[in-house]
Amino acid sequence: MWRRLHLELKTRSLVTIAALTALGRTTGLRLNIEMALHNGASREKIVETLLQMAPYAGFPACWEGLLVADEVFRSRQQP
Repeated sequence: MWRRLHLELKTRSLVTIAALTALGRTTGLRLNIEMALHNGASREKIVETLLQMAPYAGFPACWEGLLVADEVFRSRQQP
């Protein structure tokens, strides 16, 4: 799926983040947030993707995703 041509990797990563957030799959979400950053997605776009899930997947799913993203962002700041 990741090698198909019609969506760039950054977009695929953000879609995957949205799906994993909606499904409550935090282990996969953590990995895919790392991948999204590697694929060129900004922290801001990742956060906006997670916030977009609140009305569709529920605020608890959104909140859990934001907590996972914060963990990933913080881990990347440490030397």
